[in-house]
Amino acid sequence: SRMYLAVHFPTDVLVGAFVGILITNLGHIFLSPTVLNYVLN
Repeated sequence: SRMYLAVHFPTDVLVGAFVGILITNLGHIFLSPTVLNYVLN
């Protein structure tokens, strides 16, 4: 159990952080033009 955590926990954290950053960046890219158009129009 301890070996499993030692191997998988850092990987899960790195993957989770990477996916979170990727989703956040994609969200900003897709949402910004829509929000700007909505505010300007």
